[in-house]
Amino acid sequence: SLGIAAVRVRSDAPDRRTYLLRPDLGRRLRAEDRAALAPRPGCFAIVLADGLCATGVRAHAAPLLAALLPDL
Repeated sequence: SLGIAAVRVRSDAPDRRTYLLRPDLGRRLRAEDRAALAPRPGCFAIVLADGLCATGVRAHAAPLLAALLPDL
């Protein structure tokens, strides 16, 4: 809704249960998603992750980005 490009990637944890049991997998990107984040000149990344609260990300991600982007 903000008119910016987004790339969705996932961690090595295939589901929430695995993430809770193996948080180390949640800190690593899936191998096939790493290529989507290859460095590009003039680009930067803002990482929004749901962790344990997807509702919080849904509620606050767009307002956060809307406030942040004009200053970038």
